[in-house]
Amino acid sequence: MAEQTNHIIRKIDPTGNVTTFAGEAGVSGNRDGQSTTAQFNYPSDIAIDNAGNIYVADAKNHLIRKIDSSGNVITFAGQAGVSGSVDGGTEATFSRPSGIASDNSGNIYVVDRDSNLIRKITTSGNVTTIAGQNGSGSNDGQGTNATFNVPVDVAIDISGNLYIADRNNHLIRKINTSGYVSTIAGQAGVYGSENGYGEISKFYMPYGVAVNDQGEIFVADNFNHLIRKLSVTSSSSNQNDNNTYLEIFRGNTQHTVTEGIIST
Repeated sequence: MAEQTNHIIRKIDPTGNVTTFAGEAGVSGNRDGQSTTAQFNYPSDIAIDNAGNIYVADAKNHLIRKIDSSGNVITFAGQAGVSGSVDGGTEATFSRPSGIASDNSGNIYVVDRDSNLIRKITTSGNVTTIAGQNGSGSNDGQGTNATFNVPVDVAIDISGNLYIADRNNHLIRKINTSGYVSTIAGQAGVYGSENGYGEISKFYMPYGVAVNDQGEIFVADNFNHLIRKLSVTSSSSNQNDNNTYLEIFRGNTQHTVTEGIIST
């Protein structure tokens, strides 16, 4: 896990024992090297690829870092201390990357928070923008025709669809394998905790998103202090049709309500 304000990556083993895996506790920096001497600056999220490499969204360094199986930390993409949204190889830049996920082919997907972009990094380190524009909005659409408003996290399902916690829009967005961005839950710019059909349901600053092998989506609904669950089955009639069922769990994990929502 990424422990942001301590600037470290922690490991929790199956027995619940917690150790510091990389970084120096309480010390910020951008130093590469062995895990115990490397430094991070507000690491926000991690992803693990099929080879066991760990990728870190190093937010305030504007970097993506990689920790290999031997514990060596390198800068994988971005330029230390340089904020931007340039695509490419070594010239690529990020602007406070906050969420990260890896697909089965080893590609890395990054929520570039302050640029309102979703970026893709290939295994060779080439960076492209797959969705969003510089500037905020809530438009659905193909790839870079869509807009976000401070997206903060990303998850990927077994089919390769991406799910985005679009924080300031109070939305959960989906990017399908064709690159089309759709809204699957919430109302743009309207916060709340209501359940119901797609245009009725509400979130309040969703901050984290995860998806399991059954395609169920779990959302950390930050300002509502809730964990939300969406079960999604896609319709073949339209590229952004979804049948979505929303369950809400409170902080003590007690199941409180289940209602159906349909988002089109």
